[in-house]
Amino acid sequence: MAPASGKAVYTFNVRKMQESVQNGRGDGMRFKTRFVLAIVLTIMAAASAMAQVENAAARANRPL
Repeated sequence: MAPASGKAVYTFNVRKMQESVQNGRGDGMRFKTRFVLAIVLTIMAAASAMAQVENAAARANRPL
């Protein structure tokens, strides 16, 4: 069997996602949204932690 081309795989995935949406379970899109949201929240938490460390260092009058 020949390896599937990128376009064929893409159209298959899109078709599969459309079917799952029609079935009332938008799993494909919901998973992607949850994944992106998790990444954004992780970045925000890291930025908050860095700001706290920076503030504590400034309060202690010590450079990082």
